[in-house]
Amino acid sequence: MNALLKVLLCLATCAGIAFGANAQNIRITGKVSSSDGAGIAGVHIFDSIAKVGATSDINGVFILDIPKKATKLRFSHIAFNTQYISLTEKRLADTIATNTIWVDLVLMQKVMELPVVEISDAKIEIAYKNPKQWILDYELTGMDDFLLLLLEKNKKYLQLVNSNHEKISQIVVNKDYNKLFKGCFGTFHLLSKDSACQVFLIDEKLQFSYRYTRRDFDQIMDPVVVNTDNYLYTKGASTHGQMVLYNKVNKESKEVTPFIENFEQEQAIYASYHLSKIASSIVTNISNSEEDEENEEETSKSENNIRSIIANSNKPGTNCLSQGRMLGEIQFYKYVLAIPPYSLLAKINDTLYFFDHLNSKISAYNLDGSYLKETPINYHNSKDWGKEIIVNEEKTRCFAKFTRNGETSLVEINPNTGQTMGRYVLETHAFPTKIRVRGNNIHYLSKDYFQGEEKYFLWKQKLE
Repeated sequence: MNALLKVLLCLATCAGIAFGANAQNIRITGKVSSSDGAGIAGVHIFDSIAKVGATSDINGVFILDIPKKATKLRFSHIAFNTQYISLTEKRLADTIATNTIWVDLVLMQKVMELPVVEISDAKIEIAYKNPKQWILDYELTGMDDFLLLLLEKNKKYLQLVNSNHEKISQIVVNKDYNKLFKGCFGTFHLLSKDSACQVFLIDEKLQFSYRYTRRDFDQIMDPVVVNTDNYLYTKGASTHGQMVLYNKVNKESKEVTPFIENFEQEQAIYASYHLSKIASSIVTNISNSEEDEENEEETSKSENNIRSIIANSNKPGTNCLSQGRMLGEIQFYKYVLAIPPYSLLAKINDTLYFFDHLNSKISAYNLDGSYLKETPINYHNSKDWGKEIIVNEEKTRCFAKFTRNGETSLVEINPNTGQTMGRYVLETHAFPTKIRVRGNNIHYLSKDYFQGEEKYFLWKQKLE
């Protein structure tokens, strides 16, 4: 599967973009909005007869091709009430000229009947804590809900809960699933080592759909980092070249063009030299020199031969001390030298920002990829910087993560000026993980003891 085909498949499965309707099909297109008129991303549109579906994009727009038969379309989203639209034979017949039906639909947010609770003025409070459950992962959904991957009594559950710790929906999942992923389309996915599947809330119940291999997910779904009206922006990387490459995909023409290239030349040269030194040392220490001399030139070229190098280092006759050193050198290459430079392409408000820490600048672009300006930055020069930028759920603010002696803080960045605007220290818990910002709260996972065992619980802290 070539790179272009992967991107096209991503367009079809993730963005709900149809590649054209044939003569036997009718095209349903339109927009799904909330009561305030804003488009809703991640709405699942499903035809129960044809068993085909689509997902609305970041603006609530969708396209779905279905057979010309009477049917009922289901519109579902985790944070909104499910609605149905009936397509009668008469309505389908009225569209023969253009084979297209336009649908405008307003979904209503779910209203939970919650008991009156006393709101604490404390800056830090528990967001979800059940001593009987181990939180493996979480993601924030619309409104104030959480999607949790839980372990309880050797069973794994996917659970949707509200801010009052009340369960909205729950489903048992395969034990192999260990991670949640939220993509730029607003869709949720469950991941295991070998497989992935998309998660929907249909008729008030969590359900799975679109099962595929983990390899397809890593190559097709994960690289898509920004979704706009007309373009997808995807991320790729080459290990030995120390390069991060962002591509721009035209949704209409399917054309893929390079957008941004970030390359660490000095580290690439050092990595190449380091790998050559590993190969040369191993060859020297292997007794069967004739076989190794034939492979020496090839094994010194690049990281493509790391596996053969490791295999050679375990051959009889290799000095144990040299073997240990070489394995250590290989680990140093894999976990230090082979890590590409940290960069981030993110949509904040109506602008694309490329955080180019390698060249100490933030570059701004229009949503169509047109260059606007660049701004110098220096926050990343601190030794405490955690090499991570966190964009809030509303896509309006961004924060740099800093860690010192286990204490984590978020420093807000103005992407237009490159200046820092304030520091928010996570005061209570050391080494918090999976930090997310929604509204006026920072959410994160942190370990706590229960009956002598460490478990992860979900916390939130106010941004003040």
